[in-house]
Amino acid sequence: MHKKIDVLHTSLEQEHVKPKSRRGSLHTKLKYDFRTSDFVVKLIEATDLPAMDIGGYSDPYVKIYLEPDEEKRMRQSTVQRKTLNPSFDEVYKFPITYDELQEKTLCMKVYDFDKFSRHDAIGDVKIRLCDINVSRQLDVWSDLVKPERHQEAPGDLLFSISFLPNAERLTVVALRARNLKAMDVNGSSDPFVKVSLLQGDKRVKSKKTSIQYKNCDPVWNEAISFNIPFKQIKKYSLELQVYDYDVLSQDELIGETTTGFDSDELGKTQWQEMMDFPRKQVTVWHPLKEDR
Repeated sequence: MHKKIDVLHTSLEQEHVKPKSRRGSLHTKLKYDFRTSDFVVKLIEATDLPAMDIGGYSDPYVKIYLEPDEEKRMRQSTVQRKTLNPSFDEVYKFPITYDELQEKTLCMKVYDFDKFSRHDAIGDVKIRLCDINVSRQLDVWSDLVKPERHQEAPGDLLFSISFLPNAERLTVVALRARNLKAMDVNGSSDPFVKVSLLQGDKRVKSKKTSIQYKNCDPVWNEAISFNIPFKQIKKYSLELQVYDYDVLSQDELIGETTTGFDSDELGKTQWQEMMDFPRKQVTVWHPLKEDR
């Protein structure tokens, strides 16, 4: 059964006002598996994608997720090199009840991979799942529309901080990251976290976590400690940088964040709570930034 689905997208009104630029189409098969309670997305192919590279090609890959989703669980395809008509033939499963699925929107974003710069967004597809019947497999062609974001976000980092006044020890636990930007041609990254103790603009000391290979949703659960005089704690802050490890060249920065009184509002709040409740681990998700 071949079906053309009308997609939901915030920029559709704009597209109706002026001639719609050709961004290509995405071919998927959608089905709910009642036996395993999974929503199954088979990513088959994309066609007629625009050329994003100088050579007249693109290096496309697709990110697939459901909205709304507090956990932001995302699936990512492999990168297809130098093609405007990539074939994927990949299957992704989302554990969810059928009733919950009716409240979700399937989101698919096509990007052009670039090893040395930000990944360009090619186009988006959004399908409200209450509008279609996935109790039987649907063969769906969807037109890509103007992306909501021009560039791919670097991802999010979850970490905790705590301070022991008597021991004068600051401890950072790098817990996990999610939806990290793919830095390698295989559509993944080899991330590690570099944690630096800052005094003003001066980097006092830095330590690193282990490397999690081929993983855009890595889990570390690794603690890093620094000794700081209790009376001087307000003079310090922390910088956490997520890097992609590269054995043949320099490690690449995926994104970074800070916590401390010199940080943004999120970082200040986390640091203040640590000061107000000594010995408590204060855990917060931080959106990573490419440039502070």
